[in-house]
Amino acid sequence: LTCSTKPILRRTCAALLVATIAFSTVTEAKTFFVNDLGDQPDKFPGDGVAETLPGNGVATLRAAIEEANAFPGDDVIEVMDGLIEVTSLLPPLNDPTGGTRITGTWRTHPVEGPFPYQTFERVPGAIISGDKLNLTIEGNEDAAGIQVRSANNVIEGIAIFEFPGNGISILGETATNNVVRRCFIGLENRQPQGNGGHGVYIADGASSNRVGGFVDSDRNIIGANRGNGVYIFGDGTTENQVVGNFIGVDLMRLPPCVLEALRGEGTLDSGCLKELGAEVDTRTSYPNAEHNICVGGGAQENIIGGESDSINYIAGSIWTNSKVYEYPAYGTVDPYILPSSGGGQNAVTLEGEGTERNVVSGAWIGFRPNWAVAGSGGEYT
Repeated sequence: LTCSTKPILRRTCAALLVATIAFSTVTEAKTFFVNDLGDQPDKFPGDGVAETLPGNGVATLRAAIEEANAFPGDDVIEVMDGLIEVTSLLPPLNDPTGGTRITGTWRTHPVEGPFPYQTFERVPGAIISGDKLNLTIEGNEDAAGIQVRSANNVIEGIAIFEFPGNGISILGETATNNVVRRCFIGLENRQPQGNGGHGVYIADGASSNRVGGFVDSDRNIIGANRGNGVYIFGDGTTENQVVGNFIGVDLMRLPPCVLEALRGEGTLDSGCLKELGAEVDTRTSYPNAEHNICVGGGAQENIIGGESDSINYIAGSIWTNSKVYEYPAYGTVDPYILPSSGGGQNAVTLEGEGTERNVVSGAWIGFRPNWAVAGSGGEYT
């Protein structure tokens, strides 16, 4: 917080600083450690202890979310590595008194492929599967992996896949300032295991939420979902950001020299390109079945993309091959576009009455993972 030199503003700012310091000293986040991969509920939500039975010390993800919702103030849920198969819908994050950060660790995963210089890669250690829900809630789009209905929550370092509905849903006017980062949505250890709905769904007036981040380590990989990769929908759904993601494609598995060239920090020399064989195409392309990103239904003033490390890399195509174009009814699009196909329909779609003043910028759209430029064709290429 930077204070003004004007006396009145300086006094006001100083008061805010004191209030901020005082608030921070009394609102230390409560941390719950998930130490069990089961799915049992919390015995006494609100007592400050995530346990499936009194004194047993067993804390499941479900128990931790129930406790975080009931316990006042900010919370942290640290999730152990391993596969969690939920048997019923997890409770939504809905604590009005403070945000909850659900965080998983990143672990090294051995790679078998054409890159001798890259023998390990980073993947989320905490894995949440909705496969068992498919038996009872098939086709229900509300059957999301994690649902967010309150403010200031963070979901990070989690893989979410095979849910009947969306991977993550952020819903309602109270759902503001939430962040989804470092997640695999629709993939398990980079194997396509898509969710039945959208990867991330932001709707019903949710605003000022962010999918991704401004550094490489905050990237999400969102792919293989049966709906859109990211769907921002509805009147009042505004000022959300989708930045620094791999959507429909996984470029973490490509040589660093390629990403450096895309950012203008190097060139694609023959040695770098030689490592990119036909096998790469199947290893890195996970298009979402509908659009990779869709903004519609009257959503306004949302931002897709950014600069440098916050660029989105998106498989598929966009409505035109021009590098810069204006579509006044929907907003401004200014990406770097390579004409190619690769998504279900479009890489980015802006549609619907009232969908206005949205911006798409700083994106690489429509390349094949082996960097061959595909021939254009079809209505949306």
